[in-house]
Amino acid sequence: MRGSIKTQITAALKCCTKIKESRHLQKQLHGGKSPYIHSMGTFDRTARRLWPLQGWLKARGIYDIELLTNELVKEYLDCRLAYHIGKGNCRQTFKVEVAAIGNLERGLTLFSQLHRAIPTVYDFSKARKSFTAKARQLSKTTSEYESRGLPDPLAFIAALEEPHHKLMAALQLYCGCRSEGVGAPQRGYPGGNPLTLQHFTGPDGKLVPTQKDSVTGEMVRPFWTKEKGGKVAWKYCPASPAKQVLDWLAAHPDGLCEAYSAYLAAINKAMRDTGQSVRGRGTHALRFNFARRRYRQCIAAGMGDEEAKRQVSREMSHNRPDITEGYYA
Repeated sequence: MRGSIKTQITAALKCCTKIKESRHLQKQLHGGKSPYIHSMGTFDRTARRLWPLQGWLKARGIYDIELLTNELVKEYLDCRLAYHIGKGNCRQTFKVEVAAIGNLERGLTLFSQLHRAIPTVYDFSKARKSFTAKARQLSKTTSEYESRGLPDPLAFIAALEEPHHKLMAALQLYCGCRSEGVGAPQRGYPGGNPLTLQHFTGPDGKLVPTQKDSVTGEMVRPFWTKEKGGKVAWKYCPASPAKQVLDWLAAHPDGLCEAYSAYLAAINKAMRDTGQSVRGRGTHALRFNFARRRYRQCIAAGMGDEEAKRQVSREMSHNRPDITEGYYA
C-alpha cells in the first residue's frame, strides 16, 4: 500500500466505514453487532488510536501496513500495554486501542478484496483476545471525578428558594459553567457579568441553532459565557434546562445576575437543607457533578480514559487535561 502508515491506516478504515448506512440494519445482518464504522466521530477516534502503530512499525523497518501479521500485532499490543502501565492509565484506554486493531483488521481485509488480485484475509483475533486478561493489570478507571460533587444535585437545586438561583445552578450542573459564567462573578467584573439572551444569539440576532451533542448525539443549545480571566467559552445545554433559561431571559432582559456572596449563601443554605453540606464544597460542587457525568458519557461513547479527560477538560475551559485532573483530585 502506498503513502505513509497514517495514510494507509486511513485508507483501510475507509473500507469498513458506512457513514450513511443504517447501523441498525447492519446489526441485524451481522448477529447484533455492526462490523462497520457509522460516524465521522468514530472514524476519527479510531484512526487516532492507531497512530502509535506508525512509529512502532517504522522502528522495525516496516513501511507497508499490509505486512501486518498476528505476531506483529501481539508484539505491538505488548508494547502498548507496557506503555499504559507505565503511564498509570486505565483499562478502558487500552481496550479501545485493542478494539481499533479490530477495525483495522476488517479494513485491511476489505481493502485487499477490493484492490488485490489475490486477496488476503487478515485475522488478528488471537492477538486481541490474548490481551483481554492482560488488560486486568490496569485499573478500571483513573478518573478523579467521583467524589467531589453533590450526592443528589437535583434535590439541591429544588431546595434553592429563588428561581434565578435554580437556573444558575442548573447551568453549572448541566454545562460545567463557573459561577461567573452564570452571572455571579467573585471579582474582576465591574458592574457584574450577567448572562443575557445575547449569549444565546449569533451576529444576526437570532438564536444559535441547536445541534447534536458530539458525545451523546442528543440535541443541545449552544451559548457562550465569559468566565475566568475574561475568557469566552462555548457551552452546550440540554434542551429542557435551555428552554427554562430562555423563557426566563425573555421575561428578564437584564439577565441572570447575582452578587457572588448572595449566590454562595443560597448555595450553602440549600446544601445544609438537603444534608449535603461539606466544608469548602461551595459553588464548584456542581462542576464536579458535571465532570463526573460527562466523563461517564464519554466512556460510554467509546472514548478511552485519556480522550475522555481531554473532552471534559475542553468543556470545562481548562487548558490541559492534567489541569482538570489536578483540579478534581
